Amino acid sequence: MKRLAPLPAVLLVALSLSVLPTEARAAEPPPAAPTGESERLHQLFDLNWESRLRETPEFATYIGFPGHHDRWSDFSSAGIERRQTLAREQLKTAQSIDRGRLTAVDQVDLDLFIRRLATQVEGYRFPTELLALNQYDGIQQSVPYTLSAAPASSTRDYDDRLARLNGLPELVDQTIALLEKGLAAGVTSPKSLMLGAPGQVRALLTDDPMQSPLLASFRKISINVPPADEARIRLAALDAYKEKAAPAFRKLLRFLTETYIPGAQESISLGTLPDGAAWYAYKLRKSTTTDLTPQQIHELGLSEVKRIRAEMDKVIAGTGFQGSFADFVHPPGGRHRDPFPRLDKTTGGRLFPGQHRPGRPCHRSRNRPLHPQPRPGRGLQNRRAEIQRAARLRAKRARPRVRPPRLPRRGPAPWRGAARPAGAERQGVDQSGPPAAAGFRGDGGEPGGQLT
Repeated sequence: MKRLAPLPAVLLVALSLSVLPTEARAAEPPPAAPTGESERLHQLFDLNWESRLRETPEFATYIGFPGHHDRWSDFSSAGIERRQTLAREQLKTAQSIDRGRLTAVDQVDLDLFIRRLATQVEGYRFPTELLALNQYDGIQQSVPYTLSAAPASSTRDYDDRLARLNGLPELVDQTIALLEKGLAAGVTSPKSLMLGAPGQVRALLTDDPMQSPLLASFRKISINVPPADEARIRLAALDAYKEKAAPAFRKLLRFLTETYIPGAQESISLGTLPDGAAWYAYKLRKSTTTDLTPQQIHELGLSEVKRIRAEMDKVIAGTGFQGSFADFVHPPGGRHRDPFPRLDKTTGGRLFPGQHRPGRPCHRSRNRPLHPQPRPGRGLQNRRAEIQRAARLRAKRARPRVRPPRLPRRGPAPWRGAARPAGAERQGVDQSGPPAAAGFRGDGGEPGGQLT
């Protein structure tokens, strides 16, 4: 029998380490702490990213990062305080890194990271979380969108969605608690921005549970899910909607219509809120990335409008036009129409997956909207795309449909089976007019037969 060659010593050592008991491997010392400033910086980046995925699982769903599709963000007082404390600690760690010992690229990364965290921490003095809902943002829009954006290719994916459906009562209660706290503190959204929110919540509460946007992702289960699991998932989704999701959103609807909207502020100015002037100045600095005051920004805008109007007047004068500015922009008798008409007031112009506005034209042969449905949260873009699709459809329908004339089917040639006579023309087809009757053989080779 042929003897096996001895294993190398290095391989024997590797095998011996791989079979060590779990207790022995657990007793190994943890990895050494980073020594260089660059290592500290990149470790801080990793911790910041992991904490963001953990604290905002909806963000993880939007970017397709696995492992966080079964939870909602924690909007309780403890959860908000935990995120703020974490941001302050990360900012303190970033400021302790010696910038001079970093590469040029790492220096830019560190500066941007500190700037973002410092701006975020500065805003913690303002109760932004109390403005948790309006007709342009809130759980009535983020919940169905997050459920539809989550992966749906395995049984685990659908179980994660069920976990989120069952977690909706806690999420709704946390949102109502924030809104109640805002009412007590005088920090509310303008009433004009809340009028469309009840209609958006009602759109989630349908007579047929499977027609609700909350269960849109359960209407067609992936083929990767076994039939037994598919039946269980459908039943669990219906039960979660009836027992958890629908009662929670009905509670939110009652609170909005009976308590919050009647007590919301009439003014649309942020400056009317407590510490509103400083709040507005902070949001302006954050949006413009400048240190200009609101008054300076306003004066800059006025000067730019004046400059642009002067340039427009030069263009009008160069054309030789003698009328007024308004006549040049809107010619008398011309067809001027707002290309972006006002959105639906009842729902704030927001449509959920699988939903279309009542009265919207649909295909006669199929019970579905005429155009693909837009995504929530992108009203102006959706409206522009809808207008463009409608214009293309009208142009397509306006084009005349011209069909080429159909030529009759040619029958057996009279010379079939014999030599074709010289100069014989194609039988049955006259190039200068309709098919000739004489000489055309369509049925059994007999003249005057039925055309086929």
